[in-house]
Amino acid sequence: MNRFIASLPADARELLEKDLHVVQLKKGDVLYRIDEPITHVFFPHGGLVSLVVLMESGQTAEVSLIGREGLVCSGVVLGVEDAIDQATVEVGSPASCISSASFIRAYHSHDKLRTIVNRHHAMFIAEGRQSTACNAVHTASERLCRWLANAQDQSGMDDLEITQEFLARMVGVQRTTVNQLCGVLHAEGIIDTSRGHIRILQPEALRSRACECYGVLRKRFAKLFPDWRPDS
Repeated sequence: MNRFIASLPADARELLEKDLHVVQLKKGDVLYRIDEPITHVFFPHGGLVSLVVLMESGQTAEVSLIGREGLVCSGVVLGVEDAIDQATVEVGSPASCISSASFIRAYHSHDKLRTIVNRHHAMFIAEGRQSTACNAVHTASERLCRWLANAQDQSGMDDLEITQEFLARMVGVQRTTVNQLCGVLHAEGIIDTSRGHIRILQPEALRSRACECYGVLRKRFAKLFPDWRPDS
């Protein structure tokens, strides 16, 4: 179940659920591309959806990671009809899906839903600002641990089907650097690595090695969403 939906007041949840249907998001699916019309909003039940900005060189930079705690394409309520980034499924899972038109109608007809969606946008802004500061002052090792900890939170999974090459792009370092850093975490028994997989063995140890940004954003999330139920 998507935790964003689960934490809505019953009437707001029912308002969305009458137009929701479940789809299977598969690894590699592109939910939308830059400048394409946004036709649907997605609420992942788990897995990971990466929002990236594409450079002219073909390189990508991650701007956000969304899983069971959030929703993809919520910007349609702000009048953003065409995508400003690209959403790619990195770890597959089921997701609840609603048409953009239905989501916009629900947003404008329910005050509490509107407040929660607006707070979701505020969280996006906070993440962007924190990431800018993080990339400027924190080490690659701290950023890697933060990314993995966040990925576990968002996906609800200990075993992540991701490659170290992908991880290097997300953290913004060379693949050789990620290989070295993962090797250290592996040697300490914090993660286990195999081809195309990273398994988190000691979540608390991983979080203790993450930069302060991880804790800062978790506290901000808890403050913005006091009704969020972590056991949903």
